[in-house]
Amino acid sequence: MIKNILITGCSHGFGHALALNFAEAGCSVYAVSRNAEALEQLKANYPALIQPIVADIATEMGRGTITEQIMHQGKPISIIHNAAIAEPCPFDQLTEEVLLQHFSTNVFAPILITNMCLKNGLLAAGQRVLDISSGSADLVLPALLPYCSSKAALERATACMNRELSTQSVYCASLRPGMLDTPMQEDFRRSDVLPGRDFYQKAHDQKQLLSPELAAKFARWVLLNTDDLQFGGNLFNIYDVALHPNWLPQGVPAPAFGMVSDFLLPRVPY
Repeated sequence: MIKNILITGCSHGFGHALALNFAEAGCSVYAVSRNAEALEQLKANYPALIQPIVADIATEMGRGTITEQIMHQGKPISIIHNAAIAEPCPFDQLTEEVLLQHFSTNVFAPILITNMCLKNGLLAAGQRVLDISSGSADLVLPALLPYCSSKAALERATACMNRELSTQSVYCASLRPGMLDTPMQEDFRRSDVLPGRDFYQKAHDQKQLLSPELAAKFARWVLLNTDDLQFGGNLFNIYDVALHPNWLPQGVPAPAFGMVSDFLLPRVPY
């Protein structure tokens, strides 16, 4: 049974909403962020259930801090890898440093934290790993190569981990929460280098963005209420209408995206 959950990227946005939602469900939450002040404010909502862990998941020291603090509690955990960066960068300005920043946070950290938790007995039979992905993993978006490619890599890594860990009754899955009204979207709308900036502004103005709180309800159903066969190795999309009856609160409009034709850019031959 899942009672203790490690969630990364909890200082704001989707991670913040995830921490509150799972605490509301009675789960103990290990909330990770580099922002100590934001974590203390988060903890104030559920002092008995939310434990802040100040750490940078992109560094070996930060990952070690996470493992040590959870080991001290001596309880098995499930994991939601939510932390990610998405900094627009035109290809002609791309550097090794930019690529490493994205892959270190968006891909390497989820893999390595999962690995460390498994080796230290924290990720045991009956527990799950949910990696937060993005529709960008399937899209070709100018100036977002590091983000798109790292999310695509994460989805494949999740599937590979599930193939191995499922033999130990530890299951891994990916989740696409949709376009959320978060600071990441604000950054896209303000970017001076993102060719598609007008699209993101239009999505905001036309109220196409979903609330992080709604997406957190979806994630809660996926992690806590699916069976192992349904969960393991699968990709859950918040826009999947077949799943809506399982988790969508009564009376809440179904998540939908009405700007698909605007979002999908003409395909360019490779």
